[in-house]
Amino acid sequence: MASVSKIAGYLPAPKSEEKRMSNSKISLALSIVLAIGFIFFGVQKFGAENIVFETIAQRSGFSFFEPYVQIFTGLAEISIALLLLIPRTRLLGSLGGVGLLLGAIGFHLSPWLGINVPTIGHFLFIAAVTMLIGSLVNLALLRKK
Repeated sequence: MASVSKIAGYLPAPKSEEKRMSNSKISLALSIVLAIGFIFFGVQKFGAENIVFETIAQRSGFSFFEPYVQIFTGLAEISIALLLLIPRTRLLGSLGGVGLLLGAIGFHLSPWLGINVPTIGHFLFIAAVTMLIGSLVNLALLRKK
């Protein structure tokens, strides 16, 4: 009986276990890349003026977008990044990322901001869509665990 378990230790892992390990590695890499993106964009919400929230406040007529929603968004982005880096909270981080990015894309599609942000161009919209796709893929990988 001992020899069977010894032999089993040398056999290749079953396909489902290999796929699970592969998905886990992809999810880890994707979580790190997304966390870097959320930190990059989150840190920019603090300190200097932000053209995105200035534009939204000006076009909407709601002054609370700058600085209150700006600061809240920055804190949310950094929180999501931290959740993505902790293995036990990765799923929650991906869910939060999807929600935040859907909101960002919604503002880009609204007349308050638009896809082409003044002085920045299309970059923020493309980054938001790319990060949304990454968050959705990560969410799918994590739910399969």
